[in-house]
Amino acid sequence: MALQRLHDPEASIETRLNQAALAYLRKNWPTPVHLSPTRLGTEFSPEGKTFVRIVQSLIDEGFLSVEFFLIGTGDEPTARDAILTRKGVAATLNL
Repeated sequence: MALQRLHDPEASIETRLNQAALAYLRKNWPTPVHLSPTRLGTEFSPEGKTFVRIVQSLIDEGFLSVEFFLIGTGDEPTARDAILTRKGVAATLNL
């Protein structure tokens, strides 16, 4: 799921959130960012559980490094100091 690229406006919220996260990380690379659903767009603010699955998937696949991942400690989950790894940068070159 982590590296899908679809231009379908009818794409699932998970696919659109995944694309938004990767695009945001790629745009800001190599600067670490605080990643959260609302930082990716207001349409994603109620998507906390989906966001957690996507971030965890990116970490597990070796595409993302985070200083820490806050879940249940604030208004929404937040990946602090999130940055694409070399593997993540290479995989997103064509996104």
